[in-house]
Amino acid sequence: MTQPIIFTADPSTTFQTIEHFGASDAWSADPIGKHWSEVNKNKLADLLFSQDSGIGLSAWRFNIGGGMGLMEQITSATAPAAPGADPWRRAIDCFKPAAAAPYDWSRHAGQQWFLRAAQARGVEQFIAFVNSPPYWMTKNGFSYASEDVGTSNLAPGAVDSFVGFLMDVLAHFHDNGIDFHHISPINEPSWDWNNGSQEGNRYSNEDIRRVVAVLADRLRERRLPTRISVAEAAEIGAMLDDSSYRQLTENPAAAYSGHNNETKYGGKYREYIREFLADPSFADRIDHHLAYHSYFYDRPTETEDRLVHARELLRNNAASTGRTPARLWQTEYCLLGKDGRGRDLGMDSALRVAQVIHCDLAYANASAWSWWLAISRNDYKDGLIYTDYTNPGDEETIWPSKILWILGHYSRFIRPGAVRCQMSATYTTQQSDILASAYIAPNGADLIYVFINMSNEAHELRIQSKGSTLTPYLTSPAADDNLRPLPLIPTDAAFTLPARSVLTLVERKVSLNPLVSRVIA
Repeated sequence: MTQPIIFTADPSTTFQTIEHFGASDAWSADPIGKHWSEVNKNKLADLLFSQDSGIGLSAWRFNIGGGMGLMEQITSATAPAAPGADPWRRAIDCFKPAAAAPYDWSRHAGQQWFLRAAQARGVEQFIAFVNSPPYWMTKNGFSYASEDVGTSNLAPGAVDSFVGFLMDVLAHFHDNGIDFHHISPINEPSWDWNNGSQEGNRYSNEDIRRVVAVLADRLRERRLPTRISVAEAAEIGAMLDDSSYRQLTENPAAAYSGHNNETKYGGKYREYIREFLADPSFADRIDHHLAYHSYFYDRPTETEDRLVHARELLRNNAASTGRTPARLWQTEYCLLGKDGRGRDLGMDSALRVAQVIHCDLAYANASAWSWWLAISRNDYKDGLIYTDYTNPGDEETIWPSKILWILGHYSRFIRPGAVRCQMSATYTTQQSDILASAYIAPNGADLIYVFINMSNEAHELRIQSKGSTLTPYLTSPAADDNLRPLPLIPTDAAFTLPARSVLTLVERKVSLNPLVSRVIA
């Protein structure tokens, strides 16, 4: 008989403190929040935010748009729209619709509905993010870049105006009962953003410094509780020191998204950890973390270990700045390219995502993790929940994906303040496709374990702990296995981890005496 796999958890050896798990409201929350029935909007909000019937997200990312929707801009411009671009992402609103216009706080009404719905369901961490400055602050008059704008599309002398706009938005919500814990003024700055498929703006490192310097001063002056988050790197390579990147690849030029911005536009678009966190004058202006996206680093290649080694390099870079080791946030991910084509509500894509989450937490020591689109209408693997709705009058369909529930294995149970602790295992070669991690709950007593079985075979596990039981929750290929609670498991009893599944186990009120060895199997 095959012996159970034995895992040993050591709560005396701890790693990062978890800050949140989240998702973004772009671009669907606005049309849905404006036009859907209250019944169906609340169903969506429960799926995303409820800790009882949904996945209990602990953070929500609010998109501050650049205005005059891209559809209108492209109509009036010579630059063509990217073929097949999502009409929702090309119709972005702005609280200040023109330079001379007053603020209109009724705009983003649908997004504001979901923001309030998240708050009502206990979400406490809100991040405001910006893809482009308002179009009337840019060099080319559009909220996407073009070849001729240089290192950035933000107009000369417009930094103060851009920061003033952001401060007005933050102050408005503060005065109306919602504080944004973080403001992310810049998104994927190493991408060139020339194609017009969505809002976007590149920024060289010096461009980023100029925006952050003014924003930090204004936040202090206004005494708002909001901290600054940078740099929303499009991929891990742009975060790494060049010397670290060369350990991963023979093509260092790819470190900044392969767009050769430095050659085309001047400036520097990489080495964010070295450039920002090792510079005290910059590091003191931001919350002591850097944000990255896991795009392009989500599976090994023939020459690069893009799942594990890249994240180990990222972790080591962040720990070597000469100051307190930086926290790392993974703030945006979905499946891209050929992997992203076609919806997948099932386990194939969900297991891919589970593997990325595990690697970001276990190897990069990421303290926060967020998915990209909470709700998608696309035939693409970019949503937690899908709908076939496009225009008012369409049926308000709701299609939860297995990716939603996979994220819930972390977000519902590993709450802000939880701490990841050491795990070891008696894997055999045939069992190495099981990924496992353990977390001490914020109360300092409960333990949460997440097991991912990437294989087509079930495995026997056993938990051994004094005087406690385990509450299991399962997501598997079965239609009804969506964070499905299972019967309590005595800690001495063996149980099965089904094939191609994710299992979260909650161990309540156990002693975390570091002198007592714990065996988890």
